[in-house]
Amino acid sequence: MTTLDKLKIGYWLLTENHWSAGSFVRDYEKQWEAYTGCPHVIMVSSGSAANFLIAQRRKHELTLSGEWPWRNKVLFPAVNWISSISPWLQQGFEPVFMDVSANMCSSSDNVAATIKPDMAAVFYTSLLGFCGDIGEIKKLCAHEGVPLYLDNCESSFTSVNDDIWRSTKRKHICNIVTSSTSLYFSHHTSGNQEGGLVFCQTKEESDWYRMARNHGMTRGMPEEYKNASVDPRFDFYMLGSNHRSTNLAAYMASLDLDRAIAFIPQRCYLSTLFTHSLDTQIFEQPHRHIHGEVPLVLPIVAKRSGVIERVKDILDDEGIEWRPIVGGNMLRHNAIGRCFRAIDYPRAEHIHKEGVYIGLHKDVTPEMVRELSGLLKDSYM
Repeated sequence: MTTLDKLKIGYWLLTENHWSAGSFVRDYEKQWEAYTGCPHVIMVSSGSAANFLIAQRRKHELTLSGEWPWRNKVLFPAVNWISSISPWLQQGFEPVFMDVSANMCSSSDNVAATIKPDMAAVFYTSLLGFCGDIGEIKKLCAHEGVPLYLDNCESSFTSVNDDIWRSTKRKHICNIVTSSTSLYFSHHTSGNQEGGLVFCQTKEESDWYRMARNHGMTRGMPEEYKNASVDPRFDFYMLGSNHRSTNLAAYMASLDLDRAIAFIPQRCYLSTLFTHSLDTQIFEQPHRHIHGEVPLVLPIVAKRSGVIERVKDILDDEGIEWRPIVGGNMLRHNAIGRCFRAIDYPRAEHIHKEGVYIGLHKDVTPEMVRELSGLLKDSYM
């Protein structure tokens, strides 16, 4: 956030009296609708809230169709983040895991080996900006009759090209299935507050999410949802909680959005510069299936044991901040793995043990990337 941003926010706070959810939230949603081409975008309080609402709606659909609770299994990639999984478990779904592929996320081969027609959903994750062959995954899920949803918190700006979607226009990845993204400060864009988005495919779906984020109330909704026997100010159509965002968060986020979009070419350039510097005998070279993928970080995955520990020591000595590959193999965490064997997911195990990443934020320069590349060479020479 720049000094000018802070001055604008200060002026906004002094002159705007409505800080809670309101017109600025809707304006921000419209910015994303225009950018992605998605007809309905819903701003909520966090990426986790977006995931929770997607899981809640899927349970609602299964209940209406009489398929709940017997159709309750959801397929997840084993390398993941806890709040991609926990909302589904909190709704009563049962997790099934699949391994990941040569990049950071699962592939259509992973899905094909694990998916069953009676599953409730596949909740795919575009990990660290890697989306895999999601076009093939979408076709596979459609063939099996299993809905595909996307946690796109780490690939907010990826677009997909015509040869994948057979369309006359480029499409944004959030516009291909119902999906979520996060406005957390270290992601592609944020307002320096928590926030999230749900990308919907139909108006009926959009109406449901708008009510669900607002306690299940019909306020501001079409007449078809309203109940004449209760006060319209507090008319509850469904069981819901407060997942609303605020005008303040939306205003702050809108200041960053154009700047984040403008940074996309630089992100891609820095990622390519870094990837081409890797010694492929020592480190894995990340592979991107989709030309329009926008990287979130610089991933470092060693091919053999021992190297990554030296990498960590060198980064620590140089004061360079690093992180593990998100949650790594989620089957190693007490919150998830008590009923699973981590060793059954060998690729996830390798990433868990031999992988880290470096943040790719707006202050990173080509000189920094070249310096990092030199440090990595020192780790094995």
